[in-house]
Amino acid sequence: ENRTPDFTELNPMQKVPVMVDNGFVLTERGLFFMKEVCSLYAVTSLTGSDTSSACLRVCCSDAILKYLATRYDVPEHWYPRQPERRAKVDEYTAWHHSNTRPHAAKVFLLEVLLPAQSGSQVDEVRLIRALSQLDDTLDKLESMFLRRQPFLCGDDITVADLLAVCELMQV
Repeated sequence: ENRTPDFTELNPMQKVPVMVDNGFVLTERGLFFMKEVCSLYAVTSLTGSDTSSACLRVCCSDAILKYLATRYDVPEHWYPRQPERRAKVDEYTAWHHSNTRPHAAKVFLLEVLLPAQSGSQVDEVRLIRALSQLDDTLDKLESMFLRRQPFLCGDDITVADLLAVCELMQV
């Protein structure tokens, strides 16, 4: 689906997710290349109406989640307007892209995707190394962000928590 001419017109990188909201197109140009994973988290319509005019596919996109939280009347806790609280969310999401996301994706790639696509056995040595990196990342996530609070950025759930759970549910 992400290789069709229509999709390529929306995102020449042919990556998912892509969001079209009343003619405004926003794409994730990062690591996501796994159609099967993204379809698990896809939302087909923002309004629940005709998906051809309100197409929305979301799969753990930092930009898309922040856009939606800012654009629509959602509870402020998702992406706080208060600068210090918003900065905490942005701090995690920046860290996420070079820590949680690549380390979780590597485990998924080695344990699930490569064996499924190639028919080969799991490379146990590489998987153990990747799991060790993920463990280190999770230790940092706990010590730097969770500490003794219920959510990554404080007492309320935010888009940072959604990004983290999307990655961690894959492993």
